[in-house]
Parts: sequence; C-alpha cells; structure tokens
Amino acid sequence: MEELGQEMLKHCAGLPLAIIALSGLLSTKQTMDEWELLLKDVKPYINRGAGYDGQQSEGVSSILSLSFDELHYNLKPCFLNLAHFPEDHVLMVKQLCRVWIAEGFVSLDQQTQSSTVTAEDLAYNYLRELVDRNMVQVGIIGSSGRIKTCRLHDLMRDLSFSKAQEANFVQFVDFRIRDRLSTNVGLRNKVRRLALYTDHRFTDLLPLINQGEGSLLRVLKLESAPFGASGKLPKEIGMLIHLRFLCLRNLLVEKIPSSIGNLRCLETLDLRVTLDDNEVPNVFWRLEQLRHLYLPSAYHVSGEHLRLTNLSNLQTLFDVPIKYLDVNDLLRLTNLKKLVLTVDEDLGRIYGTNMTFNGLRSLSLCGGFGQATVVDILPTISRYPQLSKLQMSIPITKLPKHHQFSTNLVKFWLIDTRLKDDPLRTLEKLPNLRNLFLWHLKEWRTEEGALLSLRHGCVKLSELPDGLRFVTSLKEFEIR
Repeated sequence: MEELGQEMLKHCAGLPLAIIALSGLLSTKQTMDEWELLLKDVKPYINRGAGYDGQQSEGVSSILSLSFDELHYNLKPCFLNLAHFPEDHVLMVKQLCRVWIAEGFVSLDQQTQSSTVTAEDLAYNYLRELVDRNMVQVGIIGSSGRIKTCRLHDLMRDLSFSKAQEANFVQFVDFRIRDRLSTNVGLRNKVRRLALYTDHRFTDLLPLINQGEGSLLRVLKLESAPFGASGKLPKEIGMLIHLRFLCLRNLLVEKIPSSIGNLRCLETLDLRVTLDDNEVPNVFWRLEQLRHLYLPSAYHVSGEHLRLTNLSNLQTLFDVPIKYLDVNDLLRLTNLKKLVLTVDEDLGRIYGTNMTFNGLRSLSLCGGFGQATVVDILPTISRYPQLSKLQMSIPITKLPKHHQFSTNLVKFWLIDTRLKDDPLRTLEKLPNLRNLFLWHLKEWRTEEGALLSLRHGCVKLSELPDGLRFVTSLKEFEIR
C-alpha cells in the first residue's frame, strides 16, 4: 500500500492541499483493492489537467474534483451549498446544519427516526465527514469537543462554486446592476434559497417578496443586511409559506408583522433584531414545525403569556422573560435542549412544580435590567440532570453543592454574582469541567487533583494560583 500511496503522491506536485485532499480520499478506503481502484481513478483525472510535470493548478483541481465525485450522494448537495457563501466566510456550524435541514439535504430514514438521533445530529455527521475528507477546514472547537465554526479553502470553494454552477445549483446576482433581481423572471420563479451579501442599503426588503414571488423559497437569510431608513419588514413575508429557515439577526426593523404566523413550515426563526416597536406578535404557537426560536433581547407581547402551545418539536428557546412563561407550556417542551431565560421575577413560579427536564443540555439565566432580588438557583439546577453548559449572570449568594450539579457539566460561566464564599471550592470538584469563566474573581486557590479536565479558564485575578501547575489539561487561561 505504501508503493501505491507514493505513486498517487506524484500527482499532487508537492502541493499541500492536493495531498490533504488525496489523504481524505484514502482515509475512506480500507483495502488494497480499493487503493488500486483509486489509483486508476486518479490517473485519468490528472490527465485532464497537466499532471505532476506540467501546470500544477490544473492537476490539483483534478484531484479535488475526484474528491467531490467520490462523495456519497447525501453529501454532494451539502458541499454544493457551501458555494453560496462569500470567499473566506466563517461558517457557523449550527446555522449551517439547520440550513441543510431546511433545504431538504438531511432527512431521517425510518430506522433513524426510531432512535434518539435528530436531524441536527445527522447534519453534523455530514459536516464531520466533509472535514474528515479534508474538504472543509475546522475553525473553533467548542467546550463539548464539537466543531463550532468552519471555512472552505479558496480552491475548495472554487470547486464548490464550479460544480454548483454546472448543476444549476446556484446563481449569483450583482446588486450593482440595477433591478437585476426583480427583472430576472427565471431566477425569481425558481429560487429556493436567498442570501444577501451587500454593503449597500436597500429600501424594499425584496422585490421578490413584495411582488408575491418566491413561492418555493425555503431559506431566507438577511443577517446584518443594511435596510434603508424605514427598516420595514413587509407583511407580505407571510406569503412565503414554504419557508423553513428565516434569519433576521442584527437587523434594525420597525415592527415584526403578525403575518409571520402564516409560515407554518418554519423550523428555524431568528428574530434577534433591534425593534423600534418593542412588541412581538404572539403567534409562535401556530408554527408547529418550529425547532429553534430566537427572540429579541427586549420586547413585550400582547396577553399575559407568550403562547408556546403546540411547539413540541422546539429544541432551542432563546431569550424569554420568566414573566411571559406559562408553566404548562414549558412542560410540553419535552425536546428542549437549549434554554435562555431572563430572570425578571422569582424562579420559583416556574420551578415550584415537581418537574424534570432530562433533555436540556444548555441553560442560561440572565438578570433583568436593574435586578436586585437574590435568586436561589438550587431548585433550578436540580431540574436538569443532563446539563452540560450553564451560564448565570444573576445575583446569587450561594452555589449548590458539587453533587447537586450535573456530572456532565463541561462549561460554566458566572458573571455579576454576589457570592459570599469561594466558588472554586465547589467547582474544582466537578469532574468534567473544561471551560470556566468567572467574572470579578481576584483570588484563586487550587490543589493537586482539582479541575483535571479544565481546558479554558477566564478570570480576573491579581496573581496566578500556584496550584494551577497541577491542571495539566489546561490549554488556554485568560485574565481580564
């Protein structure tokens, strides 16, 4: 096998990306026969270019092309989808996976549906395979060991772009050409995903929406798009009834129209916008397919509570004031994995009942503006036995005992608390803690055998603790 490998390496012309791409291909081949077949495939691909004794770029492109052709059919549309993003764009993995699901590239078969594997898990596995094949580069790794960001090498993006164009998978529109989008009828009637990357302001959200077109649109991502002075989100957005992914993050908008409740196919809705009118329409209960809901940081709703009835598929609920939560609605969210709450009143109202959330993995408790009331978090923590990430920026004076925390806890952030005792006496006993952020901590004492899993620490210390030398797993320590 070594001789076969050496023979194939000749065609890489010593270029790192070609070698990496070839190694990704070889990693999927386990036998001598498979390596021999791959060598036979490599030769004609290289011959289309110039080979290792001619123009290098064409030979490399041929090897990269072989990497694509060798992909399983499930992975090809995922790779082609990457052509939508600008060059050197940092991709947020969670968002990317949700786009793939919305596009229909990822679906659970009958066998998978009967297990605990979610569509998000499967989409992440697809990305992981592209990474293993060296077709996607890893960026940031999270505290749980999962990939948080990724990107494409320039040549890989060129490959994705060329293959996507060949398959009529993507079309780029130059906004510098006046009315190009609104006059391109062929594009307007077929578009399923629309992403805007522009520094220029535009007054209408989209001619495509305002004209009632785009009936096939599944993904609409307008993150940080620069609106004109009006900042109006047209009510006609409710006509995009096939929409599965809608991201309006970082927009300044006048009002969120209630017609958003017509988007019954929505799976991801990101409304982390700045509102002129702080009212959010109380229509989310109508979106029964919703899996991820992100709300603005400050808002009010009509009625006593934010209605979340019928959202049994919800996995992410981001930024809900406790005063708007109905306990019965919360109990129905049995698939919830991430919860971000604004603690603007007593936690006891929602955690006074005897309920446990076995599926929740991430919990953030953020204090309301000017909050002064001290919070008892023990009843809250005890409800989440599988919690792996916990962030608290609320006034607390005491931590629970270490055995009252989930043993799965890998990430813990404490900000703006009023703790009277040293929190590390408890935290150093958490066996799997990897990422620790403690704000306003000035003195830290640690002993041998403590925090054995810690990889990232961030505190505001006057001096480093001597015992830190025992934390051999530590990779990054930041002092602010």
